[in-house]
Amino acid sequence: MVTWHLGLVLSPVEYVLISNVPYVRPAHQGALIIPHGTAHHDAVRLREEFQENIRLFRETIQVEKALIKQIVASIDPEYHKELRDDATSTITLDIPAILQHLFLHYGQVDSDVLDREEQKLKNYMWNINDPPVQFFNLDCLNFPLEPICKNWNSKLWVLAWVLYVELVTLKRD
Repeated sequence: MVTWHLGLVLSPVEYVLISNVPYVRPAHQGALIIPHGTAHHDAVRLREEFQENIRLFRETIQVEKALIKQIVASIDPEYHKELRDDATSTITLDIPAILQHLFLHYGQVDSDVLDREEQKLKNYMWNINDPPVQFFNLDCLNFPLEPICKNWNSKLWVLAWVLYVELVTLKRD
């Protein structure tokens, strides 16, 4: 299950292109309830599974927040003003919906800019001791939304794939 972070960025249709298993976002499972009379080894297994599920849930939330923060930081506030809740001033949409809104209403990423930013991403050397959030807060990852690139969808898919390959490589190391 190495492709889970791509499920945050890609639509379900795009995600199916790279994984035969559909992306299911981890949900909070509530309180752990171990039935009375459960054998000790089963109780330990249930507790460990519960803790792993909570860890994965929290990690997903943190990665999504970091990606949304990167999107918001990389564009002018006027472009994401419509996405914000009036009462809380927060963006509650998921990342594919945010990107779809931005590209639909404000143009598309210039292919040359995307190529330059992709090259910066490929050249970035990540220190394994740094937290993963630092990767998503890089100053070099700025994608201005400027017209006009006819193939933005495929270019973003390629960039998402590069990010996936980097995550797989880090997972293996």
